[in-house]
Amino acid sequence: MTSPTRRVLRRQLAAFASATLAGLAGCGGGNDAPGDGPAANVAGDPAGPASTAAWLDIDVPVPATAAAAATDARSWVSPATRSASVAVSTAGGTNTVQAADCTTHCVASLPVAAGEPVTVAVDLHAGVAGSGAVLGRASAQLSPAAGHNAVPLAFSGVVARVVLGAPVLHLAAAVAGSTPLTVQAFDASGAPITGSAPFAHALVLSDTDASGSTRLEPAVVTSPATVVALQSTGAADASPVIGAALQDGGTLAVQTASLDTLPSMPVVPAASFVDSIGVNTHLYYPSYTRVAAPVRQALVDSGVRHVRDGFAPATRSAFYAALNDLAAQGIRADLIVAYGMDAGEIARDAAALAPGALEAIEAPNEYDHSGAGWDTRLANELAALRPALKASPTLAGVPFIGPSLTTQAAYAAMAGRSSLMDFGNMHDYFAGFFPAPAAGAAPASARPTAPSSGTWARRRR
Repeated sequence: MTSPTRRVLRRQLAAFASATLAGLAGCGGGNDAPGDGPAANVAGDPAGPASTAAWLDIDVPVPATAAAAATDARSWVSPATRSASVAVSTAGGTNTVQAADCTTHCVASLPVAAGEPVTVAVDLHAGVAGSGAVLGRASAQLSPAAGHNAVPLAFSGVVARVVLGAPVLHLAAAVAGSTPLTVQAFDASGAPITGSAPFAHALVLSDTDASGSTRLEPAVVTSPATVVALQSTGAADASPVIGAALQDGGTLAVQTASLDTLPSMPVVPAASFVDSIGVNTHLYYPSYTRVAAPVRQALVDSGVRHVRDGFAPATRSAFYAALNDLAAQGIRADLIVAYGMDAGEIARDAAALAPGALEAIEAPNEYDHSGAGWDTRLANELAALRPALKASPTLAGVPFIGPSLTTQAAYAAMAGRSSLMDFGNMHDYFAGFFPAPAAGAAPASARPTAPSSGTWARRRR
């Protein structure tokens, strides 16, 4: 065979080997480990005779869950990733594109010339074979050495939808302040983009407040870790809307948030809240005498200023001594009268108390349990008792609290009797109900009985 003929055959074989190598490299995306791609020990593989060829090895682990995706601080890969498309470009304009389907990993190996700088761009897709929405992006530049080169890639989530804060953010009217604004981004599959890796494209926040009295800090959100606050001078327009857009102008679904200014509330000392709390006690019960010391200490340590108990015969000196001791600690008593007690008996028993120890006198407790006709009997009792108390030299200045009742129907039965008391009495037992519904119904129940001066509340969980 002549020398020219040999040269032609060599060129044909070299072209065939190169085409075979490129075709095999493009089929390797489904493997789960780098280096398991095709074309091992063929012409151009570093394990073969040629020493100037190089391979770009790409291995992208796909997390099983959104929580697992958040564990990598520098890179975010959607758990919905089903394929990757890889593009390799060189300064000379050579471009290679390959798609790789993914299971637990996205794997690809592409041949390039050793020593020639390349740019590798990888998109992660929601569909197979490089189809479907792009969920994440990464790129890297390197000059590959002969042999296999692992490509370092840090992926950024591609934001398709964002939810801003709660639907309504609240700030006090006429009061300068700040409220956090949560920004939760999602990819096109609906997976939340978490962690601290930057977004593929930043989010630009907007505020429709034309007055300029509100501002977002910062107004550009570059990653899920960006902390945003809505600042206000207190003079914002009515219900401005907070929105967002992608910095590159791409399509974005946005759940906006509106700002609602709440009426300003008066500032009150914390001590006034403490003054609203009281404790039900039964210090004259025999069982209490066995724990008198720890009960007394618990009341003092709690900081409460009110207890509710009942009148006992003045001969029970230990009971009144305990109330006087609490009064010395700033804890005063509201004492319940027994049905049938007259103003004289109440004055006699109250005389055992130190000045100021008696905070209020309360009508009989839960008298609606006493049988049919209870409301008439109780109304007659109060009609006689209150004027007598107001005529007493020692008790005239002590508030007289109306009866505590157990049902809404009982309160309705006492409607129109508010002149028989100084204050109404809301006896609110949650008794297995959630506190909010029970507390909401109680004021309406007590209202028919309560005078204009107000209502005392008794609440027990």
